[in-house]
Amino acid sequence: MARRFEDLEAFLDRTDQAQPDAQIAAVRGVSRSISSAVLEAVESAFLDAKAHILSTYEPLVNKVAQSFDDHGLAIDCIPQDAQPALRALGEKKVASPPPIRIVEDGAAARGTQSDAAIPSQLNEENKDPFGNQTYCPPGYVPLLRTTLERINDVGGLKRYFRKSPGGSGLHGANNFEISRRASRSGRRGPAAPQTMAGGDTHGYAHARQNVSNQGVSSYLNVWTPNNAPGVFSLSQQLFVAGNDSNRQTVEGGWHVFPSFYSESALVPRIFIYFTADNYRNTGSYNLDTRPGQSGFVLKSDRWVIGGSLTSSDTDQDQVGIVMQWQRDPNTGHWWLYLGAGSKPEPVGYYPFQLFGNGPMSMGAEIIDFGGEVCGQPNQRMGGWMGSGEFASAGFKRAAFQKKIAYFTDSEIISATLDPDDRFRPSYTVEVFNSDDIRGSWGTYLFYGGPGGPI
Repeated sequence: MARRFEDLEAFLDRTDQAQPDAQIAAVRGVSRSISSAVLEAVESAFLDAKAHILSTYEPLVNKVAQSFDDHGLAIDCIPQDAQPALRALGEKKVASPPPIRIVEDGAAARGTQSDAAIPSQLNEENKDPFGNQTYCPPGYVPLLRTTLERINDVGGLKRYFRKSPGGSGLHGANNFEISRRASRSGRRGPAAPQTMAGGDTHGYAHARQNVSNQGVSSYLNVWTPNNAPGVFSLSQQLFVAGNDSNRQTVEGGWHVFPSFYSESALVPRIFIYFTADNYRNTGSYNLDTRPGQSGFVLKSDRWVIGGSLTSSDTDQDQVGIVMQWQRDPNTGHWWLYLGAGSKPEPVGYYPFQLFGNGPMSMGAEIIDFGGEVCGQPNQRMGGWMGSGEFASAGFKRAAFQKKIAYFTDSEIISATLDPDDRFRPSYTVEVFNSDDIRGSWGTYLFYGGPGGPI
């Protein structure tokens, strides 16, 4: 039977009528001696997820301009002033962005090598498989729909808001210092497993600089890695302030994360994430907001946070996105810019209120770029990272980030990165630092690998 597109009203009716029968049956299928307390917890988690969805979308009934499909996921065009994060703040108007800080383009990338930035995803001329136009009219913004299926597939509402199933996502500063010392000593071979609270095991091929900053910029080459047997595979920018319980981050890039989007296909998607308390009780992906908390405020009607991206192929012209973050010195908001070329467009911001009086309210202290994979809980195997090729494969074969820079109050400075290659032989990273921000690639790195023990 052909799949039908479900509008918001039909989606809410179906959600309102949903019952936890399937979840309870699945738990009973594991063991005949499941206690009543466990069954009550399963039912309670289901009802919490249901209540969250209804409270998020019921205020939007009769306000959606149009909806459309993105690889099986629904996107609703909602009034800019009715988006969940703005409602949670109790505000009616989206802030204005600060002037963009332009990281200049150099000559054609590395001589004859060709790469291009992906244009904005939404276009009035394009249509989805159901004939819906894939754009939002002025005054509306695209909201990727959160469903019970998506929440249940990752194990409930609490897990849904986490960076990864076990709850963590940051390779800690202490681990990085250990890896840096190991790199200087020439040690090679499998890394010690980076197991997080909750059983997650992570692998990385990344590079970092400890430097006070007001934001970052880079071009992220996009691929479609096979994340199996792991949970996800990503390329990201990450900037950090604080330590231990007061550690705060803003993160963004693209990822392949099928369980989070309840999709069987491998689809690279733009993602963003934040935490204000070291991944404990704050943080969420994309435009999702935890109950009682705010999140990212969207301004652009041209970009879908969580939306799909085209990707590169081996030995073909390469594609990617320019991603830039700037802290507005007047408001304290952390603004995201996306686009093509040297002038990406303002997309939205993490409001200053999310970080309270924490360290990110004034700026970041560490910048980090590269790839990450996450293994299944209590397993130590990762899938492809980047293109699935090692860094040494080079252009058109290995994934890369280029034009890596950071902002101070008054300057744009090419990054000087220190690589972390603990996860050989599964993944590798090669960094090429440059102090010429106007160079064709500036500071850049290749990273990736076919997977294995992490």
